[in-house]
Amino acid sequence: MKLLNTICPFCKQLRKVVDGRELRELRIKNKMSLRQLGRQLSLSAAYLCDIEHNRRLAPRGLINYWKRRITSPILI
Repeated sequence: MKLLNTICPFCKQLRKVVDGRELRELRIKNKMSLRQLGRQLSLSAAYLCDIEHNRRLAPRGLINYWKRRITSPILI
């Protein structure tokens, strides 16, 4: 995963965050819509869209969970 350097708006410290564009590419490569992924992760499509466009920071644990969810087959 590619990391971006960004300034935290609260503490004004430099932080490394995951580039949401890579998450978007991974989702699209696996033919998933934002709504489908949102249902699986119990998150709104709008929130996921903001993460993919780097308007919001994703919690650390969410990134790994997201990657596992996208790349593993869905069990019904």
